Amino acid sequence: HAAPRGGAATRPRRLRESGRARRHMNLKFPLVPNCLRSKSMDCCVRQRWFLRGVHHMGGSRYDEHLSSWLRAGWTLEDFHVVAFEALVRDVGGVYEGVLTFLGLDAAAARNLSSAETAPANRRSAAPYNVSEDAYRALVDAVADDARSLEKRLQRDFGWRRTWDAQLAQCARDGGRCRVSLLPGVVAAR
Repeated sequence: HAAPRGGAATRPRRLRESGRARRHMNLKFPLVPNCLRSKSMDCCVRQRWFLRGVHHMGGSRYDEHLSSWLRAGWTLEDFHVVAFEALVRDVGGVYEGVLTFLGLDAAAARNLSSAETAPANRRSAAPYNVSEDAYRALVDAVADDARSLEKRLQRDFGWRRTWDAQLAQCARDGGRCRVSLLPGVVAAR
């Protein structure tokens, strides 16, 4: 018995598998496509799994992840931690730092074109609209971990100042936050 034309048996295996993975994710996280495709994150934040799970905000608990590697025997010297804010501000400098850390020739990082340093993720350029309560819940989900990371690495990433500036913008705009993933945008408003 042959599969109907265009059926699963005639599609390449990787396409069948990606379809399965997509269906699995839709079943596992049925509300994710709706809240992540819209400009509002409130629908995501209302989902308990979003703030406490390992896939979404759980991925933003950096010290928690770093700690697991350190418990497994790695040392801090084995890691080169790059803040997203630094990457956006100075792609070439960050790239040079990564190459140097890896013991590779860093000369290539000094001659990057503007096309190579432009943000590739267009979604990060548009601000997310979030209620003040939802924004506070997002910050609360990562604040302790961020403090722990800063203490462990003896670095100030400036996240608390960013969160405070963002909350001031929320208050100015009647409890609606316009959260940008690009550093410095909040201060510029």
